Amino acid sequence: MLTGLSLLLHGVGRVVLAFAVRREIATWGWLALAGGLNIVVGILALAWPEATVLVLSLLLGAQILVFGVVLLIAAFSGSRSHAQAA
Repeated sequence: MLTGLSLLLHGVGRVVLAFAVRREIATWGWLALAGGLNIVVGILALAWPEATVLVLSLLLGAQILVFGVVLLIAAFSGSRSHAQAA
């Protein structure tokens, strides 16, 4: 339950942060998407408290993998926009 609550709060924090900085960061949508994915994984962990360690680790592993890909896309998208501005 603690892991699910932590993921849920972390996701909400990311979404709030993404909307707060949307004027300063061109790739804020990717941060919001990552927060949304965190929220989904957090809700799954809360809705499925009897999940085994294996299931929870698979959910967390998938979340980390997707979040890493989202961060890579955001990083490379941001670098192109800065290069064009210069």
